[in-house]
Amino acid sequence: MRLPSWFWLSILVCAGCGVRGTHTDFIRYEAKEDSFVHLHSWTNIYCAKASDLDHVQSIWKRKDAILILPVRFLSVPAIERNGGRSYRWIDLESSSLDPAKIDVAVDFDSIRIVPGEFYRDLHGRLGYYHTEVIPGETMDAIAVASLSALAGAIVEDQPTKSWTAKKRKATWDEFRESTARTLDMMAGVPDPADSKNSDGALPFDLTSLKMLQTASTERSIKVTRVRDQFVIVVPLSSEDSQEAVTTFDKYRAKLAQLVKDGRPMGELLAGAEAISMKAVEGTGLEMTIQFSELAKAWNRTAKGTLSEPLKMKEGDNLKYKETVKSIEQRGIPVSPGKSTSDVLADFFP
Repeated sequence: MRLPSWFWLSILVCAGCGVRGTHTDFIRYEAKEDSFVHLHSWTNIYCAKASDLDHVQSIWKRKDAILILPVRFLSVPAIERNGGRSYRWIDLESSSLDPAKIDVAVDFDSIRIVPGEFYRDLHGRLGYYHTEVIPGETMDAIAVASLSALAGAIVEDQPTKSWTAKKRKATWDEFRESTARTLDMMAGVPDPADSKNSDGALPFDLTSLKMLQTASTERSIKVTRVRDQFVIVVPLSSEDSQEAVTTFDKYRAKLAQLVKDGRPMGELLAGAEAISMKAVEGTGLEMTIQFSELAKAWNRTAKGTLSEPLKMKEGDNLKYKETVKSIEQRGIPVSPGKSTSDVLADFFP
């Protein structure tokens, strides 16, 4: 399940274009129904021009058919259901001139969409929320499709010389050093003057790359699930499997040290502690994910993001309030005086 080419093009030529806003995601597991519930929160919505308002109005009219993904980088991809297991990519923030159709073995029609509403928050700005209920079997299929696409992306990220000369672009030690520096940067630790930059590419050997390429093409990455516990087997060479385990152990230890030093990395550490890895001879890397524990860390981080209101000058704030007025003039209902906390209170019973 690959993101469309226009998604990457929009990053290069139109960063900051289209409808602006803050996108945040929350998720929980419902054991009784064996389903995963996803809430997408869109706050501080701002339309700078008429075409932005047109796009928001179009999204509102199609809200019963739109699945919003918790994946973004300067663009907000979503999936529109067209009926008969026909789907296409769209972008919440701007209209795509040539929406790409999706060819993937996932029954997105099985997902129950619960459209929310636009609301005027306590600062007078526009917000929107949208919920989806994903059956367990559909989540399993999404996991396989996503991991297969990720395996393909990892292979494509490797330089040609990795295949021809059987050389790694970097060593595992260099990759671990680069990861540690990234965590330091996130935690606000000054970067040493003599530190070396790394492109962050995973240093898999040729055997692993071939195994990943096959897994991507055949969508053969093994995913099993018991309630909210996922077990994922990634096909890698014995050496790379063990190196990956060592890397993750060091990653978790680094986070623990940063937390001990008083750095604000507690939620990342909680997320890492919900994952365990081991190398399985002849099989590859086995990852066990306690989804509910991982989701708790994710949700706490997301709540922290929304707890601080977007600060702006009064003149800019008036522009945001003008967006609310323009939306209402187009006949789109806007609930008054609702806070994001109200939305979250409904989502987390």
